[in-house]
Amino acid sequence: MPDTSNEQLISWIKVPLILAGLWNLKISDNVFIKKCYFLYSLIMRTGCFFFWVSLVAESVRLIVKKYEMSIIIPSVSLTITEYKMVAKLLIYLKHDTLNLFGKIIEMEREVWICTSEEIKSLYRKNILYVKIATSFIGFYALLSVSILQISGIIGTLHIKTHNALTNDTVEPHLMYPLILPFNKTQHLHWHFSMQLLCAWNGVLYYLLTELIFIVILVYAAGQLQILQVRFRNFLEPNFSIDATDEEIRAKIFVLKGLVREHQNTIDFIEDFNDRMKYGTMIEFLVTSVDIASVCLGLLKMSSISQSLWFLSYFFAITMQLLFIGWSCNEIKIQSGAIGTALYESKWYCLNDEGKKITQIVMLRTNRLLMMTIGPFGPMTTNSIVLVMKAAYSYINIMRKN
Repeated sequence: MPDTSNEQLISWIKVPLILAGLWNLKISDNVFIKKCYFLYSLIMRTGCFFFWVSLVAESVRLIVKKYEMSIIIPSVSLTITEYKMVAKLLIYLKHDTLNLFGKIIEMEREVWICTSEEIKSLYRKNILYVKIATSFIGFYALLSVSILQISGIIGTLHIKTHNALTNDTVEPHLMYPLILPFNKTQHLHWHFSMQLLCAWNGVLYYLLTELIFIVILVYAAGQLQILQVRFRNFLEPNFSIDATDEEIRAKIFVLKGLVREHQNTIDFIEDFNDRMKYGTMIEFLVTSVDIASVCLGLLKMSSISQSLWFLSYFFAITMQLLFIGWSCNEIKIQSGAIGTALYESKWYCLNDEGKKITQIVMLRTNRLLMMTIGPFGPMTTNSIVLVMKAAYSYINIMRKN
């Protein structure tokens, strides 16, 4: 059995990653299983793309043929969400972001073998945060899809009965609005099978495109927290200004090692930001439009089932936005706190070389690390407010038009 004791931070998203065909690390020693999983991975990724294409095609058809807004709005809202999923997935795959989980597992091993209970306690809090984020985002995603599918099955069966009794040809614009090469009410088995596959694909990729980003941010913020503890405590309480030159040189050696680790963490965060800044921009821009379309749907819907779906969908989007904004903000806060942690140590007991190193590190922490929204500035908790303001503006524009 593989050792999973060093996978606690990613434990709650590892199974969804495997089910979505996105697990890049070793899954088995069996060659046949590896080949089967590779094939399954290709099917899932291709399915996600064709799911989006089908949604786009159906949304365009509905708009061109001037269907009612109560039909167009849900279709456009789902298309926007699927676009964001596909775009972020392509960014993850292009920049090999999924391979970072190997680094997370390796660094977690060092956490559990260290002797500091403070570091282990901080890491456990980060694990709990990931579990809470997974629980909330996963619950509302499953709830919204369940409401959409259950109400859609009931509504489609009613439409089929109506068409049979009245010899009518009413289209069922329920569940996922897919463009399909057959009459949906006359081929219910195929229609429901396609819906089930899309629900499976949609929930997994919606959940993971958000949680992959959050988990890596939590890991990065956690490394900054660990460095704070180590900088604060690299000089023992009994270390004094009367220490020998040999003792001081030993401590400077430790300090230089911490400085290298700090630089490595800075490089990791800046590299991750370079990989994901346009994904963050898509998140920022598309989420505001998504929230606006959902709120407009809530205002226009008369059906209880559709209103419940829009409400659960709204909570799913909002939760995802809150967790991403908070996680990005933690990078900024924890990067600045390293200077404070080093200042709280007994750095003044070192020689001139040691004091100079500490001052350089403190000055460097004045330049806060941040995840950026493309070229539009940092992603922080303030960005959440901006998304909501933008959504409110979009709602007013949509209502006037």
